[in-house]
Amino acid sequence: KNKSVQVSLKAHEALVYPNKARAPVINIPLILKMLCVIGAPIMAMRLVCLIGNQPGLDTAANIDQSEYYSGKHEVTTSAWTRKRHAVTYEVKDYGVTQNMLTPEGFVHAFHLAMRHKPGSNSVLAPVCSSWGRLNAGTSERTALAPLGAVRHAYVRKANIMVSRTVLVMWVLAAVGAMILLEQPVHSLMEMYPRMRHIIDVLQMHRTPIRLGDFGAESPKPLWLYSQFQWVGEIKDFKEKISKKT
Repeated sequence: KNKSVQVSLKAHEALVYPNKARAPVINIPLILKMLCVIGAPIMAMRLVCLIGNQPGLDTAANIDQSEYYSGKHEVTTSAWTRKRHAVTYEVKDYGVTQNMLTPEGFVHAFHLAMRHKPGSNSVLAPVCSSWGRLNAGTSERTALAPLGAVRHAYVRKANIMVSRTVLVMWVLAAVGAMILLEQPVHSLMEMYPRMRHIIDVLQMHRTPIRLGDFGAESPKPLWLYSQFQWVGEIKDFKEKISKKT
């Protein structure tokens, strides 16, 4: 049974990723150079050296699309239909190895970022529950005190999650991937010092959207952050969808 599963997986990969055998490998010196150019913290460079030189890890830089905190994997599923090499990262699917709060999960997330192709893209939607204004009474987060009440375990965990997500974002920027960070409009996450730093250094642009304008069941208003200003053109797609419906 295991052999048949392996064969079917290989057949699927050959169909969806026909150029996998010719995929370029992770270029550690180039990633380190670009991290220096964009002004990334030294910790990101140390992690690239440490994780990138571990034996047995996949060295193929062949990822077209990633979706961190992917939930129902809607972005990834769309990429798969276009035969793009897309990967998900969701704790509810794989537990420890896709949990940003565990050592294994963080290493996996960081390694996936290193494997992106230049010109690829990554959607990241860190858990926002402790960053919203509705939770401010308990988390005690404000624009002037975004770290919140660190005496609460869930606040400390949220801070760790965002810190590690930012390290992943530095690597994504260094390899030439487009970053799409998603947060509700009332989230204070952009005021978290490490997130604020990368937003300022990469001159990330903030675009307002509503999920309901793109076919979602919820009209939830969001901010999209990206280092590319033309992400704001997503509003053109909103108009096309509205006309079809």
